[in-house]
Amino acid sequence: MRLNRFLSRAGITSRREADELLNGGRVLVNGEPVLKPGKVIDTDEDIVEFDGRVIRLPSEYTYIAFNKPSGIVTTMGDGQGRPTIESYIEAMEKVLKLSGGLFPVGRLDTDTTGLIIITNDGQYAERVIHPRYEVEREYILTLDKKIEDAEMNKIERGVMLSDGRTLPAKVVYKGIGFTYSIVVREGRKRLIRRMFDKFGYSVVSLKRVRIGALKLGSLVEGEWRLLSREEAGLAQFKF
Repeated sequence: MRLNRFLSRAGITSRREADELLNGGRVLVNGEPVLKPGKVIDTDEDIVEFDGRVIRLPSEYTYIAFNKPSGIVTTMGDGQGRPTIESYIEAMEKVLKLSGGLFPVGRLDTDTTGLIIITNDGQYAERVIHPRYEVEREYILTLDKKIEDAEMNKIERGVMLSDGRTLPAKVVYKGIGFTYSIVVREGRKRLIRRMFDKFGYSVVSLKRVRIGALKLGSLVEGEWRLLSREEAGLAQFKF
């Protein structure tokens, strides 16, 4: 197996980011630093280390749906001392009797709640978040006021932001107050908030309720459940 694929499957990094890790000398194979992501390794015989820790492929992949509470940072550790998703993942690993390896697929803003996938399958995670696959994400949001039809149409066609134009989206009024659903096919930092801020609207609350065909369902904040391979949507990706 090529080393960059091994690092991806082990949940260390995406194949695209493997070059940077290798150039920094953080990955060793049998005690020697490796600079070429295309190096072929024997996953049964070779010993791969990342930052001094031996890396192995999981014997079995795990997929979890988690309802992230507000105020939780979606990183494994935070230099500012804020509460992170790491404590929840450690609790999952304890219940499932896993010796580590789980991580969140992508991120949700600290003040955003809702569905996030937890897994130990790095290649699956990359397919979910890679822009090439345009996996749908659906959110329910409440604005500070009713959005005008003309501006809703502009958001649906795509909005020019500081990091480029957004892909076309779908916005639907939910018939209650200033609550809407929006479906996007990309993930960028504070994307939805910036899209509406462009037209002078503030997002009061934001919850992700769907990733691809996977729905949040009845999970309350802080709850999680195991997913089957079918629920996780593996069939839509070619590995």
